[in-house]
Amino acid sequence: VAELGFIVVQIDGMGTSNRSKAFHDVAWKNLKDAGFPDRILWHRAVAERYPYYDTTRVGIYGTSAGGQ
Repeated sequence: VAELGFIVVQIDGMGTSNRSKAFHDVAWKNLKDAGFPDRILWHRAVAERYPYYDTTRVGIYGTSAGGQ
């Protein structure tokens, strides 16, 4: 996909593996937005740093809560 000119990223959401127990406890059975606002802020920060990153042309794919 990247060879076609797409920017491809993987963003860890709240409660993902390799995190502390305290971090995990925040998300356990409390997914609600599953970190979606954090993902939006991530895209906005990237767009500020890289002008070619067009936030009006973002596609998001995920499974389970990662697909929110």
